[in-house]
Amino acid sequence: MADGDIKDPMCARFAEARAAAEPRSIEDLEPLGSIELKRFEVEIPETTGERPEFDWVRVTDLRIQKAYQRGLSERGRRQIADIVAAFSWSKFGTISVSPVKDGRSTVYSVVDGQHRAIAAKSMSLRVVPAMVFDADLSSQADVFAGVNRDRISMDRAALYHAELLAGVPEIVKLEEVLARHGVKVLRTPKPGGPPPMATRAVGPMLTVVRRYGLEALEFAVKAISLTQRDTRGAFRGELLRALADAWSVDPEHGQRAALALRGADLVDLLASARANAKLAKAPVWACLRHELDGEEV
Repeated sequence: MADGDIKDPMCARFAEARAAAEPRSIEDLEPLGSIELKRFEVEIPETTGERPEFDWVRVTDLRIQKAYQRGLSERGRRQIADIVAAFSWSKFGTISVSPVKDGRSTVYSVVDGQHRAIAAKSMSLRVVPAMVFDADLSSQADVFAGVNRDRISMDRAALYHAELLAGVPEIVKLEEVLARHGVKVLRTPKPGGPPPMATRAVGPMLTVVRRYGLEALEFAVKAISLTQRDTRGAFRGELLRALADAWSVDPEHGQRAALALRGADLVDLLASARANAKLAKAPVWACLRHELDGEEV
């Protein structure tokens, strides 16, 4: 097993990916494409509404409309703290607001960007960039619902390559481990699951690193690459954690679990582990670990 304590901050594959992603000339930039709307039976609307105006709005003039906005959850507060910790105007974007008369003055109802607005208030910023549009309460609610309904969330696998390019330390170290064993992270899902020696389990791998350490993850990745090299979807969260957990308890347990994987039918193993997990009301990875390690749940 290679040393999990990585000293080089960039592996060769990371350096190559970063160099390839940096445009050397205007010819390297890909033109913006479009989609065939007829395929989706969509027609372009005859009217697109009034164009909003861009402005820098005073933070003290911002208001939250309780009729349709969400209250702040603990997760939301954590998100706001994260925005503050990594604040940069280049990441802030613009919030969407609608003006509301308040006597002789005008305040602005935040339609989209509540968390960023609260982050700005928490940092005592004076102004924030905003797209300002006129809308009554019903129209504001419709915009809020539409923006949040149509927004495509980015999972960890989709963010992986951007974070790698940005040099996020834990992602760089994760890439070094995967590169050593020839495993690639897919940008998008594939029909039938990831092909052999590929994965999208970035979130579970980071969980393994944070719970057991980088060396435990490397053991799990190496074990799967040696025993299930031709299996689709082998680098999955349940199996990675099962192997890492076994190895962290005792390297001999880990080796025994890895040997049990050699020639095993992963589909059958997972089906059995899921059935046991349902009966025992235990995590699938824990049941999988016990099966591989020859122990009872």
